[in-house]
Amino acid sequence: MKDKLPPLQGLYYFYQAAKLGSFKDAAATLYVSAAAISQQIRQLEEQLGCELFYRQHRKVMLTTEGHSLFKELSQGFEHILRGVQSIHNDAEPNRLSISTLPSFAQHWLVPRIQSFREQYQSLAYYLSPIINW
Repeated sequence: MKDKLPPLQGLYYFYQAAKLGSFKDAAATLYVSAAAISQQIRQLEEQLGCELFYRQHRKVMLTTEGHSLFKELSQGFEHILRGVQSIHNDAEPNRLSISTLPSFAQHWLVPRIQSFREQYQSLAYYLSPIINW
């Protein structure tokens, strides 16, 4: 069993081709050529040491290994998509959180917060008056 993760681009190209059942459709979705999809998948197959597709005229079908990989990648890419979407669904999009070393906060950041609030009063509403250490 190989411990090295194949390139994410190859995995994503495979995922799209498997989901759409076509290298051509995956290429259109990803704005690349069908040859680019094919090349990435060939490299992925070489790295994994197995065929992922049965190639037929104008369509592709997943092998057993391809089905297995597609199932796992589907869950993974869906999880990543939910993570990206959660950024856009932020309940407090105007809130700024700062993580820093306590020494930096104590000696540089905290002494300047009041001055910042005074200089940018229009932002004062959004600035939390509580500092958590």
